[in-house]
Amino acid sequence: MKKNSILRSFLICSFLSLVLMGIGIQALFAANLSPNRWVKDIIYIWKLGEAKGILDPIGIGINSETKKIYVTDYSGNSVSVIDGRTNRVIKSIPVEERPIGVCVNPETNRIYVVNGGSNSVSVIDGKRDEVIGRISVGKWPAGVCVNPRTNRIYVANEHSDTVSVIDGKTNGVIKTLSVGDCPVGVCVDRKTNRVYVVNGGSNSVSVIDGETNETIKTISVGSYPRGISVNYTTNMIYVLNSDGISVIDGKKNVMTKTISVKGYPNGITLNPITNEIYVIDYLNDEIGVIDGKTNEIVEMIKVSAPMRACVNLATNKVYVTNYYEGTVSVIY
Repeated sequence: MKKNSILRSFLICSFLSLVLMGIGIQALFAANLSPNRWVKDIIYIWKLGEAKGILDPIGIGINSETKKIYVTDYSGNSVSVIDGRTNRVIKSIPVEERPIGVCVNPETNRIYVVNGGSNSVSVIDGKRDEVIGRISVGKWPAGVCVNPRTNRIYVANEHSDTVSVIDGKTNGVIKTLSVGDCPVGVCVDRKTNRVYVVNGGSNSVSVIDGETNETIKTISVGSYPRGISVNYTTNMIYVLNSDGISVIDGKKNVMTKTISVKGYPNGITLNPITNEIYVIDYLNDEIGVIDGKTNEIVEMIKVSAPMRACVNLATNKVYVTNYYEGTVSVIY
């Protein structure tokens, strides 16, 4: 009798487990969570000689040629260098106050770090991984991007409402352009030599001709734009707003579509080879993957405290900074 009772309890528990498992699987696919890609490595960011995982990584840039990843630490005023072959930190480089964005010129192996608290750009030699120059720019530089074909660097100065244009040969500012209110991000289409600046305070994107360094158009986008990424293979521009993603046709410089996203998106990047766009949602610990052909979300990947992301084009691996956790997640 006791055995029958035990057996009955076992069968009931097994049945409930299967039901709950089925519900869980259905919920997984209903949420479109990716069964194929997930975080497969965690890199701890730290200053050499100090405890691991104490920093606040924000910006990230990758040199696919040298297989190095550069991560800015906002509170520690440093840049961590990661070896992409081992996914381990090999050096920490002191920079100036409140480093935010970082961008790499693979042609010259120079790395440019915008320091919001000191209104400057630190220039790093990627061969020695040492600071070799300092460039004064506008107030609170928040975004930076490089055109490797022209060796021009563009810096969005959030509190000056300007963009600083830097000549990579001389490391000097050759022009300062007025744009919209609170420019927080900038991206370059290396093929068309067009520069796109996100103006967070005026809900617009300024389009700059990289040949003349003059603003040629202003495009209205969604509310409070905060990020931008350009696919130079398709000539499409993706602007991250608080209420979705504005898709701009770079040939006509007009907005063609708005992609709805959930949560509170705070970062965007893309892979021009696979034509996938990655949307970062810090509050919900997720990264949405958008198919650039259909402009539809095809996957949701769970990541803890994601802030910014960058793709290693040599491996198609996605590196994500995890703010407050002092780590970088590797997705593939």
